[in-house]
Amino acid sequence: MISTPLTLDKTNVVAGDTLGSKVTYQNISSSPISVQAIVIAGWPPGGTDAGGPYQFDLTPALGRQTIPPGGLVTLNATRAFTANDPTGSWYAFSTYQDDSGVWYKGPNVGFTLAQPPAGGLVISTPLTLDKTNVVAGDTLRGTVTYLNTSSSPISVQAVTIGGRPPGGTNGAGPYYDLTPTLAAQTVPPGATVTLAASRAFTAGDPTGSWYAF
Repeated sequence: MISTPLTLDKTNVVAGDTLGSKVTYQNISSSPISVQAIVIAGWPPGGTDAGGPYQFDLTPALGRQTIPPGGLVTLNATRAFTANDPTGSWYAFSTYQDDSGVWYKGPNVGFTLAQPPAGGLVISTPLTLDKTNVVAGDTLRGTVTYLNTSSSPISVQAVTIGGRPPGGTNGAGPYYDLTPTLAAQTVPPGATVTLAASRAFTAGDPTGSWYAF
């Protein structure tokens, strides 16, 4: 049976996004249970359990295995969405196939696939920081990914992760940006560009609420 229900890391996705998922099953019987497969399925608008289409499942799946009494098995799976995927209301669900070939389906978990903003360089994976609290001596690391959603190449002069101390502003600074920055480049249609940058904090840095962007 499902011990930890299926969760998705997003409820809204656009082309260029990757949807993450996780589910855990537990054998609550007193005997080993053999399964042929455990899958997190993805159904587009109009899809059905019986009729598919079946090419939208998240990957990887888990293959044949025997789960001992009380044992747990966890599946983490993902799917990257593209501009060719149908937009609208999707749903995902976990399912497993027992040793006799019967499939057992878990509850549906819905999400929405939308068109990305029309033509332009957009953030496809929002800025993440590896820490929310730092002290002098710590290094803060940030990562962000942009996607060219247009049909033409886009030239950029720089990509930067800005850092501002208490009282700072985007335009007026002071400028405690993370490094490195990405230099001038041309991003082809449909391509992504990722910046990973960091900043080491010292005792001379002002304390309080900072922000990055």
